[in-house]
Amino acid sequence: MKRTANPLPLKVNGENLFGPDAFEPVERKVAGWIEDLLNPDKEITLAPDPKSCTYCPFKVACDRE
Repeated sequence: MKRTANPLPLKVNGENLFGPDAFEPVERKVAGWIEDLLNPDKEITLAPDPKSCTYCPFKVACDRE
């Protein structure tokens, strides 16, 4: 079988290209989000501080390019 394309590297210098929790199971992420929403003591930030974020999954809500 002929291979037509190389797979994309998933890590560069030991860092995941898709963020620190990119390969965490979806069920665990959703459960964490629900737990955060139901916890009245948890402070929820909708958009990270654009000056301090290095990886930002909220590109739409962030002022940083």
